[in-house]
Amino acid sequence: TTVAGIPVTEMISEDKLNAIVERTKKGGGELVKLMGTSALYAPGAAAAQMVEAIVKNENRIFPCCARLNGEYGLSDMFLGVPVKLGANGIEAVLDKLYCTSTNNRIHEIKTITF
Repeated sequence: TTVAGIPVTEMISEDKLNAIVERTKKGGGELVKLMGTSALYAPGAAAAQMVEAIVKNENRIFPCCARLNGEYGLSDMFLGVPVKLGANGIEAVLDKLYCTSTNNRIHEIKTITF
């Protein structure tokens, strides 16, 4: 599991991660009880945060579908990757943040033929 491409195990302890996983398992039910629905809020909140990052030139990191131009050794394709959003939209694709197993899976994409 990663946050903006950074392995979570590099940021918090295993005990804390397990507690978060358990809370997350029950969190959806909590939201539905409180709000009546959870399907609309999260995408809208994420879009609002992305717009704010661009308008305010915050250079914040978000997971986003972006066109790759050599990042991860891939070109002319779109992939969900961590990006820095600022005044010009995607300011940079952060291509050094994935853990080894995720990076290996990304490189397997090269072998897929459509």
